[in-house]
Amino acid sequence: MHIASDPPGSLQIISQRRFTRRVRSVNSQRENNSTDKGAIAGQVMTVQGEPVADAAVMITDDSPSHKDISALTNEQGKYRFDDLIPGDYTIMVNAENYVAQPQHAHVEADNITSLDFSLTILTSNTT
Repeated sequence: MHIASDPPGSLQIISQRRFTRRVRSVNSQRENNSTDKGAIAGQVMTVQGEPVADAAVMITDDSPSHKDISALTNEQGKYRFDDLIPGDYTIMVNAENYVAQPQHAHVEADNITSLDFSLTILTSNTT
């Protein structure tokens, strides 16, 4: 790029072609940094609004091709799965003394899908 001499404090671009090429290069780098993968994140709570720690959150077999993926919720009941192939997923939550709950989520590239769970207490049917 060649810059012409003008009064102090002003610049004039002589070669617009080089500038355009540089912008295209930067845009290409941004596109190449795209992960083409998404994430699912959420929180597991009781129906009373209390977080459920150590709940098992699993992506089931009928989801897109992946390794077996499972996680435990933290003390705030939160979980997160990263690097997921875009598509439809079934997520199952199991926690001791609570009814297991499946839900469906759609994952898109470069997005985090929010998926929260509200668990009910497991009751026994004794007579």
